[in-house]
Amino acid sequence: MSLKLDEKKIAELHDETILKLLASVGKYRTTENKRRWESYKPLPAQLRLHKCQAQTRCLIGGNRLGKTTAGIVEVLWYCFGRHPFRTVLPPTNIWVVALDSQVLSDTILPKLFEYLPAEEIKSWNQIRGRLELRNGSIIQFKSCDSGSEKFQSAERRLIWFDEEPPEDVWNECQVRVGADFPLDILLTMTPLKGIDWTFERLVEKQSPGKIEVMGGTMLDNHHIPKSERQRLVDLWQGTADEPARMRGEYFERSGLIYRGLDDQRHTIDPFPIPKDWPYILAVDPHPRKPSAAVWAALGKDDILYFTDELNDQNEMLFTDFVARVREISHKKRIVRQIIDPSALAKNQQTGKSTKDYLRSLGLSTTLANNDVKVGYDLVRRRISGPRGPGMFFFRGGTPKTWTQLKRLVYDEWRGRGIGKDVKEVQRKLNDDLADCVRYIVATQITFDGGAAEKTLDEYYRNLHTRSTNSSTGYVY
Repeated sequence: MSLKLDEKKIAELHDETILKLLASVGKYRTTENKRRWESYKPLPAQLRLHKCQAQTRCLIGGNRLGKTTAGIVEVLWYCFGRHPFRTVLPPTNIWVVALDSQVLSDTILPKLFEYLPAEEIKSWNQIRGRLELRNGSIIQFKSCDSGSEKFQSAERRLIWFDEEPPEDVWNECQVRVGADFPLDILLTMTPLKGIDWTFERLVEKQSPGKIEVMGGTMLDNHHIPKSERQRLVDLWQGTADEPARMRGEYFERSGLIYRGLDDQRHTIDPFPIPKDWPYILAVDPHPRKPSAAVWAALGKDDILYFTDELNDQNEMLFTDFVARVREISHKKRIVRQIIDPSALAKNQQTGKSTKDYLRSLGLSTTLANNDVKVGYDLVRRRISGPRGPGMFFFRGGTPKTWTQLKRLVYDEWRGRGIGKDVKEVQRKLNDDLADCVRYIVATQITFDGGAAEKTLDEYYRNLHTRSTNSSTGYVY
């Protein structure tokens, strides 16, 4: 039902009459919102989400499944303490998280106000994205593009992610748990990015009562007219996005950087590394997220064996990171220690680079070769060389490194500008360990060509002699 008004007739009315009419419209809208609220009948996929008792609930499905509607209803149930399948005591503090502010303003907020009766609203601050209800419940609207730092706050009762957030935002939100009540996490998304961190951390690590994932397809939504469903099928069928958009399925994107990686061919059980085999260490340090390090041994046949990794999910101080690196390196015959070239950037406050600081802590390094295209090519040659694989990964020793390599994809440009190759830039998401592998391979050292004849001290001494920087005393 809709309320139609004749603008010409309204213009002829007296002001007092118009005010009464507007008041009637307001009451009509409130009644309609109440009807929406009370007459909500969930689809099967939505109902599975609502009934689920896990602390982290995920509805990962195709487009037009009703995921956003299910999320909005969950938020309102929490606000008013009217959840039919779990006990929630209002008032509650809730975050609604979207990918960006445009999604909030164009999709989530209009839908929320369709369901929320106006009489329940105490205040709405559009600039701060803060909605307070008359019963004291507060909904804070946040966007992922503001960065993970904006998600450092007090405890929350519910956090709803409408579409997949960056992993650092997800991590920051996990600690918003309160002392007197649990933190419930709700994620509704379509897996358009293919297999990524949500697949690894949520789908593959489901645990009853902790993390549970539900699915659904576009065709499950009987509210979509048959003609519209057919139009969408014609639009997506046969495209790379078809599995995600129509069925909510994860898929390997066509833009994989390293093809041919195989668990059977490229991973092996650990074995004792001979003492005369040299090691290469690559580090990718970060001041604001977990630093990364990878160790690889070079066999006499010039095959690389990646044996160890360091990438603690809990952010480490550089002092702790260096201590762990030295601990893992102990008794290994390290002949190269290379570092991500970005570590050469100087801190504006201290005037020192990360490379300088790590050296002062006892970790001397030289800059890695960051010619990305050359590095890709060298890694690909080792994946499928003429004599078989030129590198192997220890099972249990390098699980994150192996996963990152297999899932490393090119980024996609939103707009194809002049000179932009849509498959030229690596997506910067969980790639630090994979970068370390590329740095190690790009050294191109061979067992008989120098790696075996130098200790690390000899290498740096010779390097120092050949080309010394006058201000620091070591080579960049």
